[in-house]
Amino acid sequence: MDEVIKRLRRLLSVPKCSDEDYIVSPVPSELKDEIFKDQKGLCWICGVDSPSIVPHLIRPDGPAVRENLVGTCTFCHAYIYWLLHKHQGYRKWPRFMGG
Repeated sequence: MDEVIKRLRRLLSVPKCSDEDYIVSPVPSELKDEIFKDQKGLCWICGVDSPSIVPHLIRPDGPAVRENLVGTCTFCHAYIYWLLHKHQGYRKWPRFMGG
């Protein structure tokens, strides 16, 4: 559990970007495959084995490159965005969450 909290804190500790810069960069399918392979199909946050790992940008205003991406399960991915919205003050929701 401590590792989960540490990883969530890392994702939430990045400097807040403006809502205008908060853009979901498309992640190429080759990069998605690389993340899935590197993480052995496990969520970077909770460690659950998931057939559909979702790439998450560590810095929301950063590029879609391997160094700025982690793979998460769909639950953790939605939870990160909820935390960013609720506790970091992001007003804009990504498109996949109805934004």
